[in-house]
Amino acid sequence: MKKIIGLIVAVVVIWVVLKMMGIGVSVSPSDKLKEGEERTGESIAMMLARSSHEDIIGFALPETASHINDYKWPESELADFKTGQMITEVFYWVVAELPQAEFDLWVSEHDLRKTPNLLESWPDILHCQVDGFRQWDLKRKAIGDIYFDESAKYEEYIACTHTDGKVYIKKVVRYVDGQDENKKWYYEKIPRTR
Repeated sequence: MKKIIGLIVAVVVIWVVLKMMGIGVSVSPSDKLKEGEERTGESIAMMLARSSHEDIIGFALPETASHINDYKWPESELADFKTGQMITEVFYWVVAELPQAEFDLWVSEHDLRKTPNLLESWPDILHCQVDGFRQWDLKRKAIGDIYFDESAKYEEYIACTHTDGKVYIKKVVRYVDGQDENKKWYYEKIPRTR
């Protein structure tokens, strides 16, 4: 255990020394800006504050959707010792009233695939970790068919179901975020490596 702690401390010290010398050691696409390109200066918190449910799920709900509620929660921040950046996993939940026929058409239009037995292999796929989001009244025994899609490009997925006249949508996205050497905030989705 002492060797592991010593190794972690050594990596952090080397990273700090290299940063002080002005040598970048990040392999994240965040540090590879094209010439003339600038960061937006926006943090994840700012992005979450201004995002709508359409921004969250990536496409609009049908016009017949009503009583639309959403909740956003940056669940965890993890230090990536390889890059010296922070990784934030953001959970999004959307609940709306929607007729079953409209839901069926909506999932087919957006290539969300019915995924049988997903609850057996991934019991918390539609779990809401936030007690304060009371609109998410989905109980495991009441979950119908689950529709799922995972990005081929980024570390993100979306899952949804339709129960008792409501659509329940959960999306999870992993971001790298922080401040650059000019103290300008930035965030980017993490590219998928597999």
